[in-house]
Amino acid sequence: MDKSQMPSFYQTIDLLVFPSPRESLGLVALEAMSCGVPVVAHNICAFPEYIKPGLSGELAELNDTESEQNHQAFLTAVVKAINNIESYTPRRVVEAGYSQASVISFYRKLFRIL
Repeated sequence: MDKSQMPSFYQTIDLLVFPSPRESLGLVALEAMSCGVPVVAHNICAFPEYIKPGLSGELAELNDTESEQNHQAFLTAVVKAINNIESYTPRRVVEAGYSQASVISFYRKLFRIL
């Protein structure tokens, strides 16, 4: 799918399920959230920084080994998200921490410290 079509795609879905056990930032999750779509992902890497349970989506515990416990935790997070789908405000989380204005403000504060 062409990148320019992605916002339209995200606006057609209710929930982004991101089951990856390894990820850096997870730009796809941020893109979906900026379109108002909550995300379910594992509590790895950067996801806990912007997926706020009950606000922008849900996080599932991920143990070091591939296990039934990991699968159950993820499934539980998906079911919780589906049951609470109307209560999430993921776009607000993105605007607060990842919008152009918030990133500029962060770096201005950072460089004043240095």
